[in-house]
Amino acid sequence: MSRFALPLTALLALGLAGCSGSAVIQPEDETTEETSESTDETPTTVDSTDPNTDNAMFLFDESASLTLNSVEYDDTTDTLVINNLPYDGPDMTYDRRGEFNGVPIYASRQSSIGGIPTKGILDYYAVFISNDDMEAMSAASSDWQNAGFAGAKLQRNTFALPAGDSGTNIGEYIYIGTYAATRTFNGKTGLEFVTGDINLALDILDVDPDSGQQGTVMGTISNRARQTTDGVSKRALPNVQLETVTFETDTGRFEGGTATSYLPNASTVTVQDSGSYQGMIAGDDGTSMGALVNITGPAEMQEVYYEVIKWEGTQPVAGIDQSGQPIVVDTPISGTVSALEQIGADTVQTRVEAGESVGTLAATLTVPSNVTVTSQSTSLDSQVFQSDETARELGVAISEQVTE
Repeated sequence: MSRFALPLTALLALGLAGCSGSAVIQPEDETTEETSESTDETPTTVDSTDPNTDNAMFLFDESASLTLNSVEYDDTTDTLVINNLPYDGPDMTYDRRGEFNGVPIYASRQSSIGGIPTKGILDYYAVFISNDDMEAMSAASSDWQNAGFAGAKLQRNTFALPAGDSGTNIGEYIYIGTYAATRTFNGKTGLEFVTGDINLALDILDVDPDSGQQGTVMGTISNRARQTTDGVSKRALPNVQLETVTFETDTGRFEGGTATSYLPNASTVTVQDSGSYQGMIAGDDGTSMGALVNITGPAEMQEVYYEVIKWEGTQPVAGIDQSGQPIVVDTPISGTVSALEQIGADTVQTRVEAGESVGTLAATLTVPSNVTVTSQSTSLDSQVFQSDETARELGVAISEQVTE
């Protein structure tokens, strides 16, 4: 059984015989038309084993299909060359396609015969950020029926621990910078670009060195905005808390940190995303710090608050008095009106899965026409809605030391 499920259009592209036309949407500018005389290019051979080095860090795990093991950026052509992602084209080149919140976005190249993709048959996308000390990128495809093949890389030029002001080691430092990610799904196709801000704290004195480890790193990713490949914005994602982790004394690298986001404005503490983070310090004086983040959780999750109206009143009820004469008696009656029931849980679920911000649902008081309401009170209740699909977010961050 295949580990991944391809979308129908990609399956059609693999079986060209007898096909005429396709519903596959081609990239605007990079699509090329092949001829019968075109020849296959031989991809560069790269060792597929763990590509991590002291100065390069990857989200690499073949068992989780995180296979990306090499990235090169060409600032002359503003392109990325990304290795080891299946069906992204034989030249593995990604062209600039614009930006989201200032983060450059790149897309894989595709060629076709008669409008049917034959090379680069799946659409891959990448985000790329950099400064003078570091560069980082994350890439994934929008076409797998699950999270699919993907990866991320963090690269630095130089490394030294910060020495502090005027050569005096003050020990604690704050770094502020940019976060960018690709977010894909298990259970459906699609991809979202995520951007945000990262705030990292570094203490190089505490905890004391132990077995080659020293100091601590922690941080927060905030303002996580997201947008689909079609440019549709969805409700913001919650902050990610990066718990404390120690770094290697000699290399300034840190691994195995815990990354967690929580359902915002929730009535109880509820985890939305969970995973890990890692990274490294960079620069001649520790002026930069970068991170790689790998988290998973429900594709959509939202606690929806809704009004509940409780009311009391009277209702005329026909009866007979002791003398046998017909009478009408005002009889006490009460009831409850729920906004969730009025709007419908299925409707709310659809809105949540579309990435809308549902907000607080207002109830409308409805009672039988012959009821006189004597009192009413309104309260708020809530219910957590989430999609069946899960999302995997591969994030990269580069931050710079804050100086007074």
